[in-house]
Amino acid sequence: MRFFRNVVVVVLAVIMAVMFAACRNNNPTGGVTGNDDKVVIIINAEYMEITEDTTLLDYMNKLEENGEISFIISDGMITEINGVKNGSSTYWMLYTDDSENSNTAWGQIEYDGKIYGIAALGAGELVIKDGLTYIWYYQAL
Repeated sequence: MRFFRNVVVVVLAVIMAVMFAACRNNNPTGGVTGNDDKVVIIINAEYMEITEDTTLLDYMNKLEENGEISFIISDGMITEINGVKNGSSTYWMLYTDDSENSNTAWGQIEYDGKIYGIAALGAGELVIKDGLTYIWYYQAL
């Protein structure tokens, strides 16, 4: 009887392990959150392969393919994100914690207790790095 009980326990443990592995998230998200005036993108190399040439625009295109964000580009600039359009005195501005590609002297915002500098390049030229944060902030002139 004791042997039978041990076999049942082992079989149940194996079944639980298989079920846990099957339920695990094998499709990571792109790390995007936001609201009407702020879209925060945290780069996740498990979501998309990141090379030394991958730009923020490449990553945003993948996010858009997967329905995590929507945006419109006009004349090389992001003019609308998630249905919020640039206006005559309002616009989307890009900030990042990538110290090599930002400048706090040009402009900065605080988010979640951290300072982010204005991006030195646009989304199509800004090469991204895994784990860094890129914030689109809707602001007025």
